[in-house]
Amino acid sequence: MTTPAANEQKRKPGRPRSQAVEEAVLQTTIDLLIEVGLKDMTMDAIAARAGVSKATLYKWWPSKLHLGLDALLSRGKVQAVVPDTGSAVEDFVLNAQGISRFYTDPKIGPCIMQLWGECLNSPDLLALYRERFLSRRRAGLHVIHERGVARGDIDGRYGVELALDIIYGPLIMRLLTGHGLVNDHEVELLVRASFAGLIPR
Repeated sequence: MTTPAANEQKRKPGRPRSQAVEEAVLQTTIDLLIEVGLKDMTMDAIAARAGVSKATLYKWWPSKLHLGLDALLSRGKVQAVVPDTGSAVEDFVLNAQGISRFYTDPKIGPCIMQLWGECLNSPDLLALYRERFLSRRRAGLHVIHERGVARGDIDGRYGVELALDIIYGPLIMRLLTGHGLVNDHEVELLVRASFAGLIPR
């Protein structure tokens, strides 16, 4: 699996990284995030368990925050599908259901919540989260929105960022506060209700 960090590495000189080693490092990072959390995870521990040198890690990732974000992003790609059903609302329903499964995964979910908590106390980490995680996930949603506007499913006057916040805001609120269910059925209801305000009239 090729991560955003790997794409960036392609533009740098030097020996290319091994995909098998990269996947081992990312999986090790996920394991440590689950076991000890982002705050207590160290590059030393990742290197030792993955069987690589710490120098190798720093060559590929500037910090444990970059590595942790890339590890979570690599796992989130599986759930964050960008379907093309021919209907914008159906595409958003499927995407939101996948995202909710990712965030409520009993192992990965707590890592994401801890990351959000750390972001509240660190403007630098929040900026990094937006750059390496949030913006890349929303890029696929931009595609769904653009197709929806072109087909006349969505009123384009709202703009893509506001439209996405309207659709996903209720879901994120439930995830953050634990208020209300986030199973597939409830997520579908949330998306359809939010989307109704974006239909051209």
